[in-house]
This record gives sequence, C-alpha cells and structure tokens, in this order.
Amino acid sequence: MKRVHDTLRKLAGKKALLHCSSGNRTAAALIPYLMKEEGMQEEEAVDIAMRSGLRSTELMEIALQYERGLSR
Repeated sequence: MKRVHDTLRKLAGKKALLHCSSGNRTAAALIPYLMKEEGMQEEEAVDIAMRSGLRSTELMEIALQYERGLSR
C-alpha cells in the first residue's frame, strides 16, 4: 500500500495506468489515495474501488487500515 500510495502522490495530475490481472489489487490501493489525497469519504472511495475491480474484503480492510494509519 505504501509504495503504490507514494507513487500515486508523485503522479498526481498525470495520467497513469495501474494494472493487475483482475483489477482487485490496484483498486484496493486506490482507497488510501482517494481518501487522503483527494479528501473522499470512506464510502465513496470504496465505491470507486469496487467499480474499478475491488472484490476482496481482505484487501479492502488492508487498504482502510493503511489509510487509518496515515490519518494519525
């Protein structure tokens, strides 16, 4: 999560393609970025991630835990 989050912050304002075979992992990694950097609420960030391919509740929880650690 940290590596992807740092990369997304560096790419802010630029076009980028995040890829994994299912979209599950990359979509989960969007959650902390959307919440911390874009100011989205958890529900909206999770909704976007789910529409982008997130299917794993485990990955969603990892992403949310990571974001909570950033917010301290």
